[in-house]
Amino acid sequence: MNESCTITFHRVDATIARISSLYIMLSIVAFFYTSFTWILYLLIIDFLLRLYVNKQFSPVYNLAVFTKKILRLEKELVDGGAKRLAAYFGLTFTALLALASFFS
Repeated sequence: MNESCTITFHRVDATIARISSLYIMLSIVAFFYTSFTWILYLLIIDFLLRLYVNKQFSPVYNLAVFTKKILRLEKELVDGGAKRLAAYFGLTFTALLALASFFS
């Protein structure tokens, strides 16, 4: 298996990515359970911050870093290209959910 992405050559911590995915999934489940659309709007803002500004400003990223520190989990570096693509898909999916919720 290839150790780095041939497009970005950028490595990220897979542990933080997995914890972030857990929090995003729990937020989507909370939206389905409560139908509070502000949850989706917060996730969209989080994805936009992570993708276009700086991931250090993302609340979900900071929560994942804090969780990793509290649980004393180890760092596992993987290529960042796939994680970035997944964030684009997450942004698109969340925006479509928000749009569908807006139009009922």
